[in-house]
Amino acid sequence: MARLKQATDLHTATVTQMAAYEVLAGGHLDTLLPLTRSRYARQCAALLDALDQFFTGRAHWTRPAGGMFVWVELAAAVDATALLAQAIKRQVAFVPGAAFYPVGAHANPLRLSFVTVAAEQLQVGVERLARCLDEPAAEATNDVEPDAIADAANSAVTASALLRDDDLRPASATVGG
Repeated sequence: MARLKQATDLHTATVTQMAAYEVLAGGHLDTLLPLTRSRYARQCAALLDALDQFFTGRAHWTRPAGGMFVWVELAAAVDATALLAQAIKRQVAFVPGAAFYPVGAHANPLRLSFVTVAAEQLQVGVERLARCLDEPAAEATNDVEPDAIADAANSAVTASALLRDDDLRPASATVGG
């Protein structure tokens, strides 16, 4: 299984390459890019609004100028990997920040994606995640399969909410919350 995963990570699938070629060759990028930027901006704003509503005083987060993710730093005592187990029970997933440190990983950060989740669902996902911070860790992890936690923690493409749905800004290092 590991070899199959490794093989798929080596290059983009042929069908994806063909679709990208058609978009570029057909001159569709000039139409699609502004639409994508606009959608991402709305979804980012929705995630930031939800964080302002449910995480103020509990965490600090970046206000991204572009991209697809918000970096959240919880209180030092919070282990994001343990929190993931609780979040999965509430149909929410994120990537624990420890996966992004080459050495000296911190346990408390997490990365939230806003591009694959509708704005309305981001609000629900952040509210559920905030509730996870209010419950004892042991209480929520008893019924969660260890493989589900590992899969979510190891996936760099995990969305911030499993409530799936089918906009870039100028750079900033501002931290909110």
